[in-house]
Amino acid sequence: MKILIIGRGQIGTALRDTFTEHEIVHWTKDIDDLSSQDILAIKPDAIINAAGKTDLKWCEENPRETFRCNIEAPVQLFQRISAINKSLVNPIRFLHLSSGCIWDGPYDDEGNPFTPNHPGASSSIL
Repeated sequence: MKILIIGRGQIGTALRDTFTEHEIVHWTKDIDDLSSQDILAIKPDAIINAAGKTDLKWCEENPRETFRCNIEAPVQLFQRISAINKSLVNPIRFLHLSSGCIWDGPYDDEGNPFTPNHPGASSSIL
């Protein structure tokens, strides 16, 4: 199986080093730089997105970029993959991994997450 792993952090690197029985392409550039043409050229059977901003201090100081990296870019990647899959007999599988900053409470009276930091807030949206 040919797997495209996105992300140069701890998870992306661990996945790259672990899946030795597969053909791995490790994308370490920005997720937005991975175009539909790149995906078609790589021809992966699966794409694992392990990219994202997790440094809490940096994320607090850069909320817009945190949102772009952790929400907008993965959604746009999914849209690109979905568009490509419409023309494929064997669709590309897509797995998105979130950070360790996954939110699990507290919630307000209507059940909406109350998140004290930007990584937690962006994780709660997906």
